[in-house]
Amino acid sequence: SLPLSEQINPLTYPPWEKEELQNRSIFPSTTETSSPESRSRIFQEFLNTLPKNDIMIYSDGSKLPHGNAGAGFVIFQLGRQIGSGASPLGRLCEVEDAEVHAAVQGIKYAISLPSNRFSKDLWVFIDNYSVARKLLSKTLVLSSQTAYLEALETIKLWKARIRLPHIPEGEIKVRWVPSHSGIYGNELADLKAKIVTTKAFVSFTATMAKDENGIPKKYLVASQRS
Repeated sequence: SLPLSEQINPLTYPPWEKEELQNRSIFPSTTETSSPESRSRIFQEFLNTLPKNDIMIYSDGSKLPHGNAGAGFVIFQLGRQIGSGASPLGRLCEVEDAEVHAAVQGIKYAISLPSNRFSKDLWVFIDNYSVARKLLSKTLVLSSQTAYLEALETIKLWKARIRLPHIPEGEIKVRWVPSHSGIYGNELADLKAKIVTTKAFVSFTATMAKDENGIPKKYLVASQRS
């Protein structure tokens, strides 16, 4: 039988349940076929259209050849870096798992930030095109299912966050970001993921605080932060 981490439940989300991605996943028409300069320009132009109050996460996973994996993320709002985290994941973690792990932990960290009450949407920028497409999908996941299901659960947490009265509940949205194209946030996340591949594995856990009605208030993430 498959190891526990690779067991798949095909009816976790039944096929008759409508896919509700809405506008959470947005991808440019140009990906790896264009030059790094063109990809970077297209992304920067897109970035300039986003509300500055929105929270933006750059996340990345890394794995040494036949060695350790690591995950890292950095968070921006109003043009400033407001948070970051990284976690060594050991030898048994594959690159795809590390990529999803980094995104999920970045989202949980963002949900814990007091400044998210000013934000409508939470943006996740991932340079792995396949992972970016599957992160919030109910129908595209055939492997690493547990990690992707955890990502889906964060959608509810974002909508349940405490926010200002005039701020809509918003969405978690995913966009592919070109790698190695000089995009500052992506380069930082990549560096954080690579650095922790050389460190000993420790668990990266999160605990959820709830109010008196049982509604999640925020996540307290135990991680390496800088």
